[in-house]
Amino acid sequence: MRDYSRIYEHIADFNAQRHATTVNTSSTHQTMLGFGASACWWAQCLGGWDDAKINEIMTLLYDKDKGIGLNIYRYNLGAGSENDEALYIKARRAECFLKPDGTYDWNADANARKCLEYAKNIYGDDLRVTLFSNSAPVQFTINGRAYCDFVPDGGSYKSNLSSSNYTNHANFVVKCAEHFTDLGYRVTNISPINEPEWGWGSYNAENTSAGQEGCHFDKKECRDFYKKCISAINGSPIKDTCKIEMWESGQMGNSTFESYLEQMLGKKNIIDSYENKELRNYFDTISFHSYWAGENDRKNTAKLLNGSDYNSYKRAITEYCQMDGSSSGLGIDKGIELADTIYQDLTILDVEEWDWWVAVAEGGYMDGLLYTDYQNEQSNHDVTTSKRLWVMGNYAKFTNEGSVRVDVTCNIDGVKTCAFDNHDGTVTIVYINTTPSDEITNLDSQSYKSFSTYVTDETHDLEAVQSSVSSTSGVSIPANSVTTVVASTR
Repeated sequence: MRDYSRIYEHIADFNAQRHATTVNTSSTHQTMLGFGASACWWAQCLGGWDDAKINEIMTLLYDKDKGIGLNIYRYNLGAGSENDEALYIKARRAECFLKPDGTYDWNADANARKCLEYAKNIYGDDLRVTLFSNSAPVQFTINGRAYCDFVPDGGSYKSNLSSSNYTNHANFVVKCAEHFTDLGYRVTNISPINEPEWGWGSYNAENTSAGQEGCHFDKKECRDFYKKCISAINGSPIKDTCKIEMWESGQMGNSTFESYLEQMLGKKNIIDSYENKELRNYFDTISFHSYWAGENDRKNTAKLLNGSDYNSYKRAITEYCQMDGSSSGLGIDKGIELADTIYQDLTILDVEEWDWWVAVAEGGYMDGLLYTDYQNEQSNHDVTTSKRLWVMGNYAKFTNEGSVRVDVTCNIDGVKTCAFDNHDGTVTIVYINTTPSDEITNLDSQSYKSFSTYVTDETHDLEAVQSSVSSTSGVSIPANSVTTVVASTR
């Protein structure tokens, strides 16, 4: 193992000034809400484990000192599919708080609620909680299931929620947000529609096999449903503390994304003449997912949003995973890929929130930050961390809600960087070194009193390498790493 702590001792061998890092805190971009992950599917299993194991996992995710310090928790409001054997993966069946007789059972979903409780206890009262639905409660759906009917090849997707139940579903999600708020949770967002452009149907005509809860909405159905949601939240005591999120698009920047956007907010250059003034005035953020997106997709999306009346809306990435089933992808190569995805979303799209998909997975697919055999009751529940976990910490652990992304330059080939001005008097700089060479930079500012670095690479997991070193020293950026520098002005 290389001793990175010694690299900076040989600064004399480098022209550090040529590779200076310059942070311009007066040139600002988005103000961050933070980084988070979804508790979908795993929490309703894992929450039944012994307390020590739950605490171990939630500490890794939400502890600012011992873990990666996520500050956003996405809680899945189940639709009531817990007894539906057609959902062939048992963990993806979810309980619902609303019972068929119209009463609420707040003791339901006990395991998932326990995981949320641990997250709040670990992070604190400022934890941001988003409640999201994949489907309306089954008593409101057309087929009585938490997924749509089978659609043959070439057929048209159909929603599983009739307009007559829009108000009922809207009232349900708002009621749940009120309840969790009353319990002391800081519920900041409700997301009642997830990836409406997809079919979310059964895999066969008999509706005996399906992958997960989900519901299709066409763009006009989205528009009409959200009007009911806005009415519901505006009549609620939490209207000033909790926002209804606009639909979460499964992909960014394509024609489908743009057509839904136009239906919700109006055509990009004639918004003022469009009929949906109520929706335009309520929403302040456009949410989408980063799946399958490359740099050009992000640039095209930014061009669409920046060059139109949509520019006044903030942006959020509310889901992403690497969508690869070749392995669990535990190594630093996949960690660096994730770091670059986050970097692009932050710097090209100016997103204020960035959320990973399932925080905990079972393995064999690149969808988790942590891996454990949570469906096997006989398992000893060993936990394996991926480099993706620690890379998210390179961003999340050293920024806060309210951190402002600022301009930064560093002229090293193969190194990307972004920076944040934090309200505690520190500046956070994240470097992604995709090269096989150790690099050196120095901080081109006399205002920094000291700095510390934290490295994620093949042999380090967000470990302190340089700590409380004078700002006149060089900053080491190890090969094939994600390195965070925290510089203090105090």
